[in-house]
This record gives sequence, structure tokens and C-alpha cells, in this order.
Amino acid sequence: MRQMDANIKLCGILMTGKKPWLGAKSTANAPSLTSSEKEIVMTGKYQLIWYLDDYQAFLKHPDPLLRHWATTRIEAQYPHQAAESFVDLLSDIDPYLQITAAQAIAKNGDARYEPAGEALVAIGPATIDPAAERLDWVDFAYDIYICSALSNIPTRASAEALVGYIAARESLEEYEADSLADLGHPLAIPYLRDYYNWSGDPHMCTVLYKLAILNNYSGPELAEWRTVALEAYADYLRH
Repeated sequence: MRQMDANIKLCGILMTGKKPWLGAKSTANAPSLTSSEKEIVMTGKYQLIWYLDDYQAFLKHPDPLLRHWATTRIEAQYPHQAAESFVDLLSDIDPYLQITAAQAIAKNGDARYEPAGEALVAIGPATIDPAAERLDWVDFAYDIYICSALSNIPTRASAEALVGYIAARESLEEYEADSLADLGHPLAIPYLRDYYNWSGDPHMCTVLYKLAILNNYSGPELAEWRTVALEAYADYLRH
């Protein structure tokens, strides 16, 4: 009867979406169960077979099939630990696992944004969509590094991802403008033009002029952009 009562209570916890047992091999993280109930459901046939540290150990297994299995388990059961767990896979000899790691880092974030951004660039277009999905103006550090990474994957998909990220904004942040400028795609021109008209930044005008020439843009502003750009370049040479 005690076993049945504990199981019923555990099922109730499961239905709420909570996983009080994940994250440690002890039962201390299951606050909704009494001590005796924890002892029942967390031992014997109710004890977890695999824990986070077990999965992490399999990430170093010599067989890539086992490493892949571990990544799927971590993403399913410990999504918030996936990015941190997968950092070493960015240099895995298996390119599929490299992409899996980069996508997880792009999707879930990680304190080590700079190497993650570099890995996204190295892997290329496969990382664009999962990276862009997490751009949300909330995690400022993540957005800066991922926008920079996207600007170094010169595809229309990268341009669309960056434009989509800023489309609802009334003005550009500097890092957004720099990312669009670095990408060099014509989709960036109207957004960078708005940024220049708002800020008067001669550096951005120089970028606009370069983009206009590269993309055969012939709008009425081109003469002004050229004048400002040449003045900015001359000022740069003087210093």
C-alpha cells in the first residue's frame, strides 16, 4: 500500500512536468515526496538507470554512436545543461556531433559564448536557424556573439535571420548594425541607412557606401555617402 501511495504521488508530480529527481543521485531534490516515499520510489526498480554525470561520461566514449546517444539523452532530460555539456564536442572528430553541439549551444546558450560563436562560424550554414531562434533581446551577451557569428556566415539566410531579429526595432543597436555591415548583403542597406540617418555616424556611412557599390545600389543618397565616406577615410589617414 505504501508503494502504491508513493507511486500515485509521484505520478501527480510527473503530470505537473516537474522532474524533482533529475540533477543528483540523491533524493534530496524531490521536495514533494516525504522521506519514506523518496526511499521507496528512488530505490530498486524506481531508481534511475542513468544520471547527468553518466551521460556526460558517455560524451567521451570512443564510439560516436554512444556519444550521439548521450547527446540525445542530455537534450531530452537536461536541456539547460546541454550547452555546457557539449562544449568539448565542438572539436569532435565526427562532424555530425560538432553540428549537434553547436546547435545545442546556439539554442540553449552557454557562459562561453565566444568559443561557441567561433564554432558556429566554423561549422557554417547548418547552425544559422537554431542560432537565430534564440535571439530574443533578453540575453544581451548571447545576442552579441551570435549576431557576430551570423555576420561571418555570408549567406542570404544569415541576412534574413539578422534582419528578422531587428525588424521590430525602431533603431539599431551598434552591434546589430556592425553585424549587418560585416555581412555585406543588400538586405542590410535599408536598415543601415536608417541607422545612419538616426546616428549620423560617418563610419556607418562609409559602410553604407561600400555596400552600395558592392551591390550595385544607385539610390539618391549615394553621392552624399561617397562624400562623407571619403572625408572619414581622410580623417582616418590623418590620425
